[in-house]
Amino acid sequence: GPTSCCGDLNSDATMAYDLETDQFPTSAWRAHIKAKLFAKIFGWQHVGDVEMSCAICGEPCHIPDIHVSVVTVAGRDIEMPDCPAQEDGNKFLGTLALMLPKGLSLPTSVKGDAAIQLLRPDASVVASLDLTAVLQS
Repeated sequence: GPTSCCGDLNSDATMAYDLETDQFPTSAWRAHIKAKLFAKIFGWQHVGDVEMSCAICGEPCHIPDIHVSVVTVAGRDIEMPDCPAQEDGNKFLGTLALMLPKGLSLPTSVKGDAAIQLLRPDASVVASLDLTAVLQS
């Protein structure tokens, strides 16, 4: 089922992950994210979409510029974790720091509804997650 979370626009978040798969994860594995963005302006109003794909490990992930209402949040790179060592087998666990925009002053709250898929190199789905996040200024 869907997962929801809330936070402050000027804070940081940490995501924990623990995945055991039938194959050894490498940087060829991708996380594909499709998100719809909303701003609370007399109710939730759709203000844009983001679609991106990143390696799950071993190389930085580039987040594109995000446009919310009349504000543009500059894109950035997130350091993805190292790929697991072969001796760790098919287990991939750890945490990922998500640095949210600093010094952003919005007169509203923003919400993102995201569909996230973890894909093998052949594009078969390993795992999927629906996530809703609300950030308040």
